[in-house]
Amino acid sequence: MVLDDDHIPVQPVLSYLKYLHNLDRSPNTIRATAYRLKLFWEYLRDEQLCWKEMDVAQLAAFIPWLRRLDPTVISIAPHKAHRTNATIDLALGAVYGFYSYHMRLATIPELPLYQLALPHRGRYKPFLHGIAQAKPEATRVVTLKREQRQPKTLTSEQIQQLLDACTHKRDRFLLALMYETGMRVGQCLGLTHADLSVEDRTLQIVPRLDNPNGARAKTRTTHTIPLPEQLLHLYTEYLVDELCAMQVESLPDFVFVNLWEGEIGRPMSYAAVRSLAKRLTRRTAIPFTPHMLRHSRATSWIKDDKLALPVVSRLLTHASIQTTSDIYLHLSAEDLREALAKGKEKTHGPRTLCGQKKSNFASTRVSSGCGPEIPGSYPASMRKGTMCSAPFASPVRIPHSKMSSSMLYGISGIRAHGRDITREVSERCCTAYDIWCSGSKHGSSLCTRSSNAAWISGNALYAPGSFKQNNTPHALQSA
Repeated sequence: MVLDDDHIPVQPVLSYLKYLHNLDRSPNTIRATAYRLKLFWEYLRDEQLCWKEMDVAQLAAFIPWLRRLDPTVISIAPHKAHRTNATIDLALGAVYGFYSYHMRLATIPELPLYQLALPHRGRYKPFLHGIAQAKPEATRVVTLKREQRQPKTLTSEQIQQLLDACTHKRDRFLLALMYETGMRVGQCLGLTHADLSVEDRTLQIVPRLDNPNGARAKTRTTHTIPLPEQLLHLYTEYLVDELCAMQVESLPDFVFVNLWEGEIGRPMSYAAVRSLAKRLTRRTAIPFTPHMLRHSRATSWIKDDKLALPVVSRLLTHASIQTTSDIYLHLSAEDLREALAKGKEKTHGPRTLCGQKKSNFASTRVSSGCGPEIPGSYPASMRKGTMCSAPFASPVRIPHSKMSSSMLYGISGIRAHGRDITREVSERCCTAYDIWCSGSKHGSSLCTRSSNAAWISGNALYAPGSFKQNNTPHALQSA
């Protein structure tokens, strides 16, 4: 509820908040909207403006008002903004929602706060894009570009310190559950014992609107996620040692309840979890919020465990994979440095015929490991479906009549007798040859960019490591 200077509820704001409540919006959403509209009403009071006569210039002036530490004082010297662009844009969004609601009710006339524009699709294009005519949509005129900030995370050592600082098994299980599964605080507080399946080692996140503690799952569908074995052990210890010790006739339906203060047996509230986080911060000197556990787990899944983005999005119960990408796929300078190092290693690192690193490839003649050779055909390392891990056991000569698509398996740029035969043999080989080129028997037209290139001349196959000092290759011997 928003009160004016006379401590009387502001009716236009109260009407809008009731509208959000009737739409089953989360209590946290309604509370945040009420706070942002309170700031807007203070701005109207300071600037002596009427809320029914708002224009884009007056609404844009709300932005610097929010940035100032003391809105009533205009500083000449530059100073750091009191609020970020993201926070200010959220406040503008609440104001736009408020005006949209009252304009639809005809409480106020249509105000020039919107503009018609074609929807911005970004990279994604719908199926009939360019055929079906897009309709213009009403968009906000006053908006701010939000900063791209990486979510704050905790290290594994810090998380272990927080878990060790818990004096009760309920608290330890709650923190471990939020971190190991990436669940939101509201999802944990709305959890019932029926949602846990010890046999299947799974947990169901069920959206409920009537939780007595006001907890919301922030999802409209039921999600099933796996549970690690260690979490089930913590749950069993909490159930036996603390829940069963309660002096009540029957166990409560909810997993996390008040055990020592407040109404015993009542589900824990958001305030109780925030109080727990403050106590742990004092004990460990690690400042954190419960939501940072979720960010830490998601970041670890993507960067350390290399999980695919759709899998992470499903585990986090995001409605769209784009949400997961926008929040967690921000590459740091260290990520870019590591990617560049891996790219250089792949491009310039030493290679062998079968992918093994060698200190001097050109001097490598023969070694076993790719299977036996068949006279008059390709070695086993080049046959279809065979993955080799070492160079040829011995060289062979391949007559040109044998060079058919059933034996040669696709390296780009294959040529024989000056004719490109790539199309005949493409996309079927597992060898590690770089280039195949045509040339004379003496190598006068040999086109190779590295010592591990194989090529064909006449009716002979030449392999890496078969070059003389005068650049004349040795044809592979007849079998």
